[in-house]
Amino acid sequence: MLRVFVVDDECLVIEGIRLLMEEALRKAEEIYFKSTLEEMHRKHVSGSVDKMIEKLLKSDYDSALAIFEELKTEFESENPTIEEYRWNVFMVCTSVVSCYYDNTKVNLSEKHFPSYKNFKILNTCQEVNQYVDEIILNIINKMKREQDGITHDSIRNLIGYIEEHYNEDISLNQLAEMLNMSPVYLSALFKEETGISYVKYLTEIRMKKAKELLSQGHLVYEVCEMVGYPNYRYFCDLFKKRTGMTPNEYKGTVRKNR
Repeated sequence: MLRVFVVDDECLVIEGIRLLMEEALRKAEEIYFKSTLEEMHRKHVSGSVDKMIEKLLKSDYDSALAIFEELKTEFESENPTIEEYRWNVFMVCTSVVSCYYDNTKVNLSEKHFPSYKNFKILNTCQEVNQYVDEIILNIINKMKREQDGITHDSIRNLIGYIEEHYNEDISLNQLAEMLNMSPVYLSALFKEETGISYVKYLTEIRMKKAKELLSQGHLVYEVCEMVGYPNYRYFCDLFKKRTGMTPNEYKGTVRKNR
């Protein structure tokens, strides 16, 4: 005889809820583990990029390139879509270029960062690699040229003097007299060796020192005199022109970031 078992509707509802809860829990666990792995991957990549930049700053270019090759190989081994691969390599490239600009005297107007628009037209990992290798090698070549440094002994000695006496009223004419050169020749030679004019070089040193002093809590009028500007208003205007903030605004920003 055929037996028919009738299950209470309430039991079916409870069983359905249990199954839904189990499925929701399973999905939550999947999301958690996936996000954890992604976070671990990001930290690993970030650590590798930091090591690469560290090697670059130490002029260990071969080691930096080796780390970069390892990163690209790792990215490819994950079988990413071309969009994912482009983005990963782009982020590494941007980090390296930013590091270079942070540690060089290139003017803001001369800074050129990689554009993702140029990456988006690359359709294979090989094309991406060729494009980014050219950018990285170009940066390394620039760093090598800058590493050679200033070749003229007079300018090298002059820079050392400026960095010690930046807070004094030292004019180009006075420096030229010290070196037994004409001011016109010294001006041209200084720009040829450093890439910027003497006045701009002195201003950059003073602004850098002013930032340090402001971040240490010194009052603006004190900093003004300490970096060689007797005119308070002129110092404030120049500081804002160079940084986009007044000295007091800069102090406030530093306090917020602490």
